[in-house]
Amino acid sequence: MRKLPAIELTKERAVEAGRIRDILAAKSAVVVDYSSRVLASKKNADLLGETEFLIRNAVHRFGAAGIDATLAERKKGLVGLQKS
Repeated sequence: MRKLPAIELTKERAVEAGRIRDILAAKSAVVVDYSSRVLASKKNADLLGETEFLIRNAVHRFGAAGIDATLAERKKGLVGLQKS
């Protein structure tokens, strides 16, 4: 996997990022387990097509969970960053 760009954060944003990371870390285990089981269950000839969409959909749901986690954290009022 290619290295992702670094993102500079303020101290407040770094704290928020840590909370979101903790939430996503738990959710990622589910996606990794599902993806590994889907891939292991397929023959080489079946890795493309439907299998790609199964994996893609799982990754998209994971991304959506990240957005949901961010909004939930901000709604709690733990960090006053709602409008920035």
